[in-house]
Amino acid sequence: MTAADSAPHDPAPARDDAAAGEGATVDEGSSSPPPGRRRGRWRLRLLALGLGLAFGLFLGELGARVLGLGATTLTRGALHVYDPEVGWRCTSKLDARYQKPGSFDVRIRCNARGLRDLEDHPYAKPPGERRVVVLGDSAMWGWGLENDETFAARLEAELPETECLNLAANGYSAVQSLIRLETEGVRYEPDAVVYAFVANDLEDNFDDKKGGRPVAELGPDGGLRIVNRPVRRRWKPAYKQWLRHHSRLFGLLEFSTARLKVYLRTRAAARAQADADAARQAAAKAYWHKIESRRAKGRIVLSALDLYGTPGEVVEHAWRTQRAVLAAMRERARAAGARLVVVFVTGRAEVDRAIFRETIARYGLDPGDPALGLDWDRPRRRLAALCRELGLAFVDPTEAFRATGAVDALFLRNDGHWSPRGARLAAAQAAPVVRSLLPGS
Repeated sequence: MTAADSAPHDPAPARDDAAAGEGATVDEGSSSPPPGRRRGRWRLRLLALGLGLAFGLFLGELGARVLGLGATTLTRGALHVYDPEVGWRCTSKLDARYQKPGSFDVRIRCNARGLRDLEDHPYAKPPGERRVVVLGDSAMWGWGLENDETFAARLEAELPETECLNLAANGYSAVQSLIRLETEGVRYEPDAVVYAFVANDLEDNFDDKKGGRPVAELGPDGGLRIVNRPVRRRWKPAYKQWLRHHSRLFGLLEFSTARLKVYLRTRAAARAQADADAARQAAAKAYWHKIESRRAKGRIVLSALDLYGTPGEVVEHAWRTQRAVLAAMRERARAAGARLVVVFVTGRAEVDRAIFRETIARYGLDPGDPALGLDWDRPRRRLAALCRELGLAFVDPTEAFRATGAVDALFLRNDGHWSPRGARLAAAQAAPVVRSLLPGS
């Protein structure tokens, strides 16, 4: 054993160690906590924040339901759901108020299968019953109308012992109407099928809505091909549609935002009217720029000049495609034991020549220029010729609309869709033709 090993221990270092230990304890209390403890505190804070947010949303949702808020919408997407075959259809068991400020405020109701109807009709036709399936876009669906004011409802009132089933939907093209007939319409065993043509069908047949709906193509032999079926993407984001159909709070927020947008657009339009000439020029420039930019991307887009002026190759191709779609509808209806009736949807510009001229002038064109070859009856005459070629019954209510001399009464205020009176008059014009095709007539 060495001297160092046998020497007594000095107590001072021990006291220094103790003092150092005390000092260390003080320093530990004044410094940041260990990383694990910090993470734990942040987790608790986030949990508290999440719980508070969830509780706030719950109270907001509860309050909206108790006060009856959030059930009114200005957004078309809130009325429809995704359908893989046609892109979208009316929401099953829908019961909502739909507004267009300054135009209408109506209640929209659809049955369990997404038809604009209160009754859930069985697929099998009851004995002795006659059935008519109605196809088309917003004009037939009943834009801005109550359920009992739609074309289908008024047609049913004109035809005793006959059910008229409304399979139309906002924004449908002729291609979508054809598919709706194939997948749903024929299952109801119809005796007649009514399809309503709107001039924008000529363009919509090629517009896939960024993958959200099926479109038409003509093969080298002129045969019809439908592409993007089933549709490759949802018409609207799934999460947004879920919130629209399940959350009154979300509905209230969306409604309030939409009302604000309407207000701002109205203010902007009012300011633009201060210089009417400049506003018209800007609108015409924007119209043609929009058309040319879409055409530059390879899309088929039709202008007012294409529809009413001397036909070019683009519009001729659109009419050939429409003919192919009508022929396919005829064959689908015939296979189901039904006859097809085509109805021309008369618009404001077809009723009042002054409105037609104003519409043409709005796009920067001279309605009196003979070089343009303008004919305000061109679309309906062309459609009538197609129907004659295909052996289809055709209904054109235009002359009846013109005979009233009351164009404003036939259309919704600040909107181009039929008013209740317009839908009733169109149905009255169609009723004799449809009746003649039904059993027992």
